[in-house]
Amino acid sequence: MGELCRRRELVRGEKVFLMATYLVAYRQLKAPLIMGEADEGADFLIEMMNQHPVYRRYFMVFLRDWQRDLQQERPQSEQGWHQVFNYRRLMQALLMSADLPEIIARQITNQSNQDEQ
Repeated sequence: MGELCRRRELVRGEKVFLMATYLVAYRQLKAPLIMGEADEGADFLIEMMNQHPVYRRYFMVFLRDWQRDLQQERPQSEQGWHQVFNYRRLMQALLMSADLPEIIARQITNQSNQDEQ
């Protein structure tokens, strides 16, 4: 995904589509990710978010919905718990990067956000 998004032939809409596809697939995954997949995903997402503000805004909207849904629903199965732990692994991997935009770090840690300038 990261290699695709570095291609100059792709326009922003196509890159947002790739980012959305990755996030939706990751969110719906019911198998545990433990072998560095979250780190690779975090690298891809950070690279995208640092390319243009539109990618940061898309991620923030997606993240708010994801966080809201996780707070409202309690996992009822092993697969549901895998989804929660996969989310946590991805958020931890994002927070470990020095390149993560500050506004995203605040959203992940549920600190108050000011509108992005």
